[in-house]
This record gives sequence, structure tokens and C-alpha cells, in this order.
Amino acid sequence: MAQLSGAIIASGQIEVEQNRQFVQHSDGGVVANILVDEGDTVENGDVLIRLDPRAEKSELSIIQGRLFELMARRGRLIAERDNLNRVTFNPKLILAAATDPAIDELKSGQEQLFHARHANLTK
Repeated sequence: MAQLSGAIIASGQIEVEQNRQFVQHSDGGVVANILVDEGDTVENGDVLIRLDPRAEKSELSIIQGRLFELMARRGRLIAERDNLNRVTFNPKLILAAATDPAIDELKSGQEQLFHARHANLTK
């Protein structure tokens, strides 16, 4: 902290060092649209580029498939562990299975496996 005994008012312009600023996404991706041109003035929060979401959507789909498969298996394993008469699935899995035939097949497959294993254990 210091005391000022006077001030000079002047106008000016701030420029990025060497007139260029490199922008990089932390995870990478494919650029779908560049929304600014060389020399454009941008404000904080302005969208400069849009990334193509297809790669991320594909990866999300794969991860969700794995998640649903594990949820279905978990329901069966808990039913086997607790010696239940039927499999109880996670409500999120049931909801997803109502609109996605592949997820419904996961559920059905685990139920069939449960009944086959349950029949062998009760013999």
C-alpha cells in the first residue's frame, strides 16, 4: 500500500502478448465451429469455438452400457446372496429398460441366469 499524490488519466488498449492467445481444451476434441475471426474483439464468457460432441456421446453410450450391465448383475448377485425368490433391480435400471430394448435384455438375461442357478441350488 502506498499513498498517491496525484494521478494521470489516459486511454489505452490492452493486447495479449504477441497479439495471440492460444486456446486449448483440457481434454481435447474435434472443432466443429470456429465462431470468431482473426482480430475480433471478444468478451469474457464469449463462445469462441464449438467442439464436435459425437466422440463424447459415443464414449458416454459405452460407459452407460457398462453401468447398466453392472447394475443388472448386481441385482442378481444380491438376490443370490440373500437367497431371495426373485431379482430386484435398481429403479434407474428399470426406468432405462422401459425405453431401451438392449437394457431390457440385460435385465432378462440376469433374471434367466438367476432362475437357472436358483433351480440348481434347490435340487
